Amino acid sequence: MKRKRDLLKVFLLVLPLLLTLNFSTALADDDHRERHEEDSWMEEVGETLGWGSVFVASATGMLLPARRMVKPVKEYFPAGQKSLVSVVKGLTKYHIWIGVTAVGISLIHGISMYFAEDHLDIGDWVGAGSATLMIVAGVIGGMLAVNKKSIKKWKKTHIHLLLAAGFFAIIHILAS
Repeated sequence: MKRKRDLLKVFLLVLPLLLTLNFSTALADDDHRERHEEDSWMEEVGETLGWGSVFVASATGMLLPARRMVKPVKEYFPAGQKSLVSVVKGLTKYHIWIGVTAVGISLIHGISMYFAEDHLDIGDWVGAGSATLMIVAGVIGGMLAVNKKSIKKWKKTHIHLLLAAGFFAIIHILAS
């Protein structure tokens, strides 16, 4: 039952992104539509998913800075401590599911952009590298979740892989 509830929460997290997509061109019954118009629809979906993956990945990535801010906020702004601790608890509770969602959206983004453009250029390969780093970091994160002792070396590896993935994602965005 808990797993179904978690999947429902992930779906509800992704639902607003799906609702922002414009499906009107996909549902239109226009026999005279040219191929490039179909590609532009697929490209639009891919770009929207790309920005959605940036948003979701940023949300899960906020856990580390939020955790590091607790002590200074407690020291200098005691009134804000309760709010920040609440944010940290929420991010910690859903960190894995948000991360899995970010990887999934990134993969769907890459696949849809490939179908829209029918080729891969250097920026696309950089994006694929970013997604690959996210997947490897996710596997390491899964190992950390199972092993609650959380070996510090693996936690640092998880963080550094995701920082590298973020760097490659920025290059991917700039190259697109």
